[in-house]
Amino acid sequence: MSPHAPAPYGGGYPDTSGGHDPYAGQGTYAGSAQGTYAEPGAYGAPGQYADRGGYPGGQDTYAPEPVDPQPPTDEPAEDKPERRKGGRLATAAVFLVPTALALALILHRIGDRELWRDEHATWWAATLSFHDLSLLIRSIDVVFTPYYVLMHFWIAVAGDSPTAMRIPGAVAMAASAGLLALLGRRLFTPQAGLLAGLAFAVVPTTTRYGQEIRPYAFAVAAVLLSTLLLARALDKPSFKVWVAYTLSVPMIGWSHLASMAVLGAHLVMILIARRSGDKIVGWAFAAACTLGLCFVIPMAVSGSGQSGQIAWNNPTVNDLLDFPKNLFGTWAVAVPVMALGALGLFFAGRRALPLAVWIVLPPVATYATAAQLHLFLPRYLLFTAPAWVLLAAVAVVRIAGPVAGAKAGTGAAGLRLGARGGGGRRARLPGTARHP
Repeated sequence: MSPHAPAPYGGGYPDTSGGHDPYAGQGTYAGSAQGTYAEPGAYGAPGQYADRGGYPGGQDTYAPEPVDPQPPTDEPAEDKPERRKGGRLATAAVFLVPTALALALILHRIGDRELWRDEHATWWAATLSFHDLSLLIRSIDVVFTPYYVLMHFWIAVAGDSPTAMRIPGAVAMAASAGLLALLGRRLFTPQAGLLAGLAFAVVPTTTRYGQEIRPYAFAVAAVLLSTLLLARALDKPSFKVWVAYTLSVPMIGWSHLASMAVLGAHLVMILIARRSGDKIVGWAFAAACTLGLCFVIPMAVSGSGQSGQIAWNNPTVNDLLDFPKNLFGTWAVAVPVMALGALGLFFAGRRALPLAVWIVLPPVATYATAAQLHLFLPRYLLFTAPAWVLLAAVAVVRIAGPVAGAKAGTGAAGLRLGARGGGGRRARLPGTARHP
């Protein structure tokens, strides 16, 4: 495709199909995995007492010798470099395996399909000179300016064939599967994270929008990266991690304004941390969001005057009822994922509320404001799908754990171990209640 070929710009206005995708049929991938739980061993035997001799009068006194507690064999010793190396390798594996699977599925026949209206709009805007692009965003698509600039540089390097232009989105969506796995590993267990990443890789809309020359894949990746950084900051706070989280906030808004709704879930995470006794985290979050939003608000204000270009998007009750199917690509995927996700809320403990806000707040808020903002579209809310998949993975791992054996599910990340009678210990998901 040549940038000199005449092509009208459709913007965000509806075509004869009513503004929906002209290709609705998408294949469904299937995959399954099981995560399991650990039954760590008991503590070592108690220390022995030594005879220190007797006092005058014939009374003997026994004093216990101090015995250093030995760490359980399934917990990593932080002072051993080989253990730390193994942790890094495990982290890399958790990220790379789902990423590789997702990338392989997305790249399959990625260039076969012709550009549709919105993709053509991306090509047209991204091939303009910066002067012409500045004139364009004064009237339409100012909220997509960061994406158009990125694609402008990419096309200059890789060309403007359909395959070449779809590569950035494919990489971003594939990385999203790996980021979801890392998030699940940090919030729950490595098994839950890996299963969530693999499951997200085979969701039909992951492939569908991974092959889209639009910013939706970047929105999913930005939301997952930002949430992962926040979870890391709450778990092991440091100045560098908070700076990284601050930089991730504008990335969410630059990818798509609707994705900013995930900050509601982030706020819930902060409130839970404050109730646990962390008084500094609220100030750190406020500073991060304030600085990050400074780079988004001007673009959002300018875009509010251009909402007329998507004024055709006036959802009805039927659109709300069909939202699960459109979010996951088919009812055959949406029903089991959402059913397991709802069950996963019961096993997620203190993680349940942030994840519930992540999946509920964005569609409810955009549907309630659809008459003014016109943002209720499944592809705009694609960033909520990973939360559903993660909760479904938590449910599967929790149910499958007792069946998979005593040693299944061993891993340091996400384990909460509590002493039981006789020194026995039992692994469970963080935040969940102990069961007899």
